[in-house]
Amino acid sequence: MPICCASGSTGPPGTDGRGFDAGAQGRRGWLKRHYVHSCGVRVGSFLEEMELAKPPFAALICALAGLGTALGFLAAELRADGYEQYVESVTTAAGVIYIAAALVGVTWFRARRADVD
Repeated sequence: MPICCASGSTGPPGTDGRGFDAGAQGRRGWLKRHYVHSCGVRVGSFLEEMELAKPPFAALICALAGLGTALGFLAAELRADGYEQYVESVTTAAGVIYIAAALVGVTWFRARRADVD
């Protein structure tokens, strides 16, 4: 374990030097929730904030659907302008993006169902 700051210690006071006290060894997630360097910086605070935040499913679905729609319009413009060789590639990309948006929607539904259980 790296030495913390300028104090030269490898863990908080009252620990075995690795950041664990005798009673907390073996408890799952203890390190993430309680480990504090001797300089006072709490290691797990950022991780806890990320776990409590809800993933931006709706924003991702809207962004993917918008991108798929833009590519669909681009394919129509390419066909009208005579660039037929690019139309198939652009429509394939638009279809893949729509499928990705649908899969994000399924993931959102399953994540909400998991929270209820």
